[in-house]
Amino acid sequence: MPLEPHAEKRFKRQLLIISLTLSILVLAGSGVYFHYEKHDNEKNKSGGIAVIAGMKADQLEQWNRERQSEVLFFSTTEALLKYVYPLLSGDQTQILSIRKALLHIMTGGRYENISLMDTKGQLVFSVYPFLCHPEGHLLEDIKTVVQRDTVYLRDFYTCAKNGEMRTNFLAPIKHPDGTIVAVMVFQLNPQQYLYPLLISWPQPTETGESFLVRPRGNQVELLSPLREKVDSVVFKKIVDGQSDWLGRKILNGEEGIFKGIDYWNKEVLADIRRVKGTNWIMVTKVDTDELFRQFYKLEAFILLSTAFVLLLLWISIAWIYKNRQQRMVKELQLKNLDLKRLQEESAATLYSIADGVITTDNKGMVLRMNTAAEKLTGWQEKEAIGLPIETVFSIINESTMLPEPNPVRLILNREKSNPLNNASLLVTKEGGNHPITHNGAPIHLGRGGLFGVVLVFRDNAEERGRHRLVETRLRLIECALSESLQDTMDLMVKEVNQFTQSQACFYLTFAEGTSTVNFQACNTMMDAFSSHDPECLSLKANSVWSICVETGKPHLYTKPANASSFPSNHPLSIIEQALVVPVLRQGRTVAVLGVVNKKNGFLPDDLDYVSYLADVAWEVTSGKISYDQLQASELKYRALIDNMNDTVWIIDMNGRLLDVNKAVLTQLGYTKEEVLKLGLQGLDASHTNGEISGMAESMTKDITQVFETKHRAKNGKLVPVEVSSNMVDFNGVQTIVSIARDISQRKRDEGFRHLLYEIASYSLTTGSLEELMVVVRAELGDVMDADHLYVA
Repeated sequence: MPLEPHAEKRFKRQLLIISLTLSILVLAGSGVYFHYEKHDNEKNKSGGIAVIAGMKADQLEQWNRERQSEVLFFSTTEALLKYVYPLLSGDQTQILSIRKALLHIMTGGRYENISLMDTKGQLVFSVYPFLCHPEGHLLEDIKTVVQRDTVYLRDFYTCAKNGEMRTNFLAPIKHPDGTIVAVMVFQLNPQQYLYPLLISWPQPTETGESFLVRPRGNQVELLSPLREKVDSVVFKKIVDGQSDWLGRKILNGEEGIFKGIDYWNKEVLADIRRVKGTNWIMVTKVDTDELFRQFYKLEAFILLSTAFVLLLLWISIAWIYKNRQQRMVKELQLKNLDLKRLQEESAATLYSIADGVITTDNKGMVLRMNTAAEKLTGWQEKEAIGLPIETVFSIINESTMLPEPNPVRLILNREKSNPLNNASLLVTKEGGNHPITHNGAPIHLGRGGLFGVVLVFRDNAEERGRHRLVETRLRLIECALSESLQDTMDLMVKEVNQFTQSQACFYLTFAEGTSTVNFQACNTMMDAFSSHDPECLSLKANSVWSICVETGKPHLYTKPANASSFPSNHPLSIIEQALVVPVLRQGRTVAVLGVVNKKNGFLPDDLDYVSYLADVAWEVTSGKISYDQLQASELKYRALIDNMNDTVWIIDMNGRLLDVNKAVLTQLGYTKEEVLKLGLQGLDASHTNGEISGMAESMTKDITQVFETKHRAKNGKLVPVEVSSNMVDFNGVQTIVSIARDISQRKRDEGFRHLLYEIASYSLTTGSLEELMVVVRAELGDVMDADHLYVA
C-alpha cells in the first residue's frame, strides 16, 4: 500500500541506517582483515630477521670462544714456550724457529701478527716488524693481563700507524714457577673475518645489514662498517641528532625486535641483541619499505576492493530506492482507484446496515448517517451533516429519565471505546423516546491519530421486552419456592400488570374437566377496581373471559354498548378493553390470563407477551401446586417409615447407604450420622463389601430379594434380621429400599424346638445322665447365645 509522508521519511531513514550499517561493517571487515594481514606479515618478517640475527650472533660468539681457546692454548704449549724462554733471556738464536712456528699459526688469515712483550711493555719479538697497538693502552692492557692472569681482549681499536680497526687477544706467558714473565699479543684484522660475516646476508636484500655497536657512556660507538658509506664521526653526529633513533634503545639496554629510524633516517625493522661473552651489541635491520613491499600491494588491493564493495553497495541501495519509488507511484495510482471503489462500497454498506450508524470527525461533527439512523433519530442525513452530535443523537437514562453523557464525546475525550449500553432512551427529533442499544469506537489513522468516532445503535424494544420476560419468569419461580400459592399468584398478576402497563390484570385456573374457577388472583392500578375482589371479577365479569375458555383462543374484549346499564360499581362498567389469553393443555383450557384497559390500546406485540406470560403463570402455578403436594407426600412418607417397628434402609445402586428410619437408630444404638458413615459394610456382619455390591447390582425392578443376615449393634451385639429389598424411584433416582425385621425371638424359638428334639433323641440312645447333660448344655448354650452355661 502507498506510504504516507511520515512513513516515507521513516523508510528513507531506515534505508540510510541500513546503508551506513553495511558500510561500517564493510569498512570494519576490511580494517580487521588489513590489520590481521599486517600483524601476520610483521610477525613473519620479524621472525625472519630474528632468525638471521640469531644465526650471526651465534657465529660471533663461537668465533670469540674459538679465538680465546686458541690464544690460551698457544700461549701455554711447550712446543712454543721452548723458544719463548730463550728469547726472554736474550738468546736471539731462536728467532727464526719461533717465527716459523708462529707463521704456521697465522696461516689462513687467522691472525695478522703475533708479538711478544715483556711485562714492562717492551717489544721482545714480533713476527712482522709492523705492529699496530692501541694508542696509550698497550702498557695498560699488559698490566691488566698480569693482574688478572687470564686472556684479555682489546677489541676494535684504531691502529695508531694506519688508522684501521684492529683487535688484540693478550695472553700471559708464565715461567715454570708460575710467574708471568711476558705477554703474547695476537693481533687480528676484523675485515678478514668479522666484517664479512656481518655484511653477508642469507638471501638477496637491498637494505638488509648487520653491524656492531657498543654503548659508551651516553653515546653509541660504531664497531663495524655500515652498508651506507658513513664513517664513525658522521655516525656519531647522526646518532646525537636523532631522538627516535634505535640507539636510544641500545643505550637503554633494550633487546628484541623494534621498529624505528636508522642512521640514514629510514624506518626500519631491527633486531637488537647482545653477543654473549662480549660487550658488543649487534643490530640487524631491514628497511620497512623493502620488508612490506608485497604487503603494500595487498594494502592497495584491500583499499580498492573495499571502495568497490562500498560503491556497489550504494549503487544497489540507490537502485532499490528508485525501484521502490517507481513501484509506489504505480501502487498509488492503483490505490486511488481502489479508494474510490472502496468509498462507494463503504457508502453502500453503510446505507444497507440494519443498525443505525453515525460517523463524526474528531470535533464531534456529523459526517455521515445511514437510513436506519435517520429512521431512529428522525433526522435526515443532509440536515444532520455538520451538526454537533449532541443535536442529532441525544440520550437519557431509562430509569432516571435524566440526560446521559454523549458516547461520542466520551470517546473523543478519553480516546477509548465506549462500552455497550442497554439502558438508554434515544430522544428523537420530534421529542419522543425510543429504547436503544448503542456502542461507539474511535477511528484511528495509520499512526494512531484520532480521525473521528463511529457510533452504532439499534432499536432495543423487542430485545428489552424479552429480557424483562425472562426476569419476570425468574422472579416468579423464586417466589414459588418460598411463598404460598396465593402469594405467588398475587405477585404474578402484579408483575404482569406492570409489564403490560395495563390498569388491571387477572389470572384464573379451572378445576380439571370443568370451567369452574378453583384459583384466582387479580391486581389493579385503578381506584375503581380496588373495591372489587378477584371473586367478583370471576363471577360478575365472566363474559370477559368465557369466550376465551370456550374457543381456546385469545380474545379481545371490548366494552359493549349496553355497558351503561350496569351499576357504576360493576366491573363491566369499568372495563373498556381486555386482552384474554388461554392456557391450553391437552386441548383443554386450564387457565386464562387477562390484562385490562391499556393506555393507547393493545398492540400485536402485546398478544405475544401476554401469551408467554400466561404460559409462565401456568408453569409457576402448576409447579407450585405439585411442589406443595410433593412436600405433603414426603412428610407423610417420612412419618410412616419413622413409625414403623421394622428398620428401613434406603440404598443406591452401588450399595451406598442414603437414609434410614428411627427404628435403625433404636435397634442398633447409633446416631444417624454414625450409621451413614459406617454404611452397610460396617453394619452387616454376614456379608463382605463385594457381596453387598453384587446384590445391589443384581437387583431388578420386578423382583424382591429376601435374605437373612446379622446387623452389628454399637455395643457389639449381633442382631439377626430378615431383609426384604425392592428397587424403587426415590426423587427420580433408582434406589433400593430394604425392610429388615428383627427375628431374634424367632431364632430363639427355633433353638428351643431343636433343643427338645435333641434331648428326646439322646434320651432314647444314651445310657447315662452325664452324657445327656453335656448335650443339653451345648444345645442350650447355642440357643441362649452364651459361651458358658451351668446346668445343675
